[in-house]
Amino acid sequence: MVVKLFILGRPGSGKSSAAGIIATISRCRGWNTTHINDYDILKEMAQADTAHKNFRQTEHSGFAVRNFSVLDAALRELEKRAQHLPLEQDTLMIVEFARDDYSKALKWFSSGFLQDAYFLFMHLDLDTCVQRIQKRITYIYTDPSM
Repeated sequence: MVVKLFILGRPGSGKSSAAGIIATISRCRGWNTTHINDYDILKEMAQADTAHKNFRQTEHSGFAVRNFSVLDAALRELEKRAQHLPLEQDTLMIVEFARDDYSKALKWFSSGFLQDAYFLFMHLDLDTCVQRIQKRITYIYTDPSM
């Protein structure tokens, strides 16, 4: 059986941390886990956008979205990749992404993909999320071992 768990919330709300903890617990209980998110897909799209039509490069190898339709394209690609993963029995598939309107974003997934899925929404105030992102950037780019 494959169980899909969507972890949703603002950037910096703790989605990836929660995914890591849940994956660890699942593996301890004998389940396989796989984690897929739209950030990796968006990063690939930004790197391929050499004309900078849809993305703008930022410092620290980051990117900013110029054309927000790429967010919808990333979700379609996420589902496509998730459906082509070689999954074993008893697998927890963790799907992670952030959007400002989940009612619109979830419409990009097929009903079959959403069927029997579970949802965890990470709610955190905006100021704390921004502080966490700033700390993450500072840590990654000031730690000489990184």
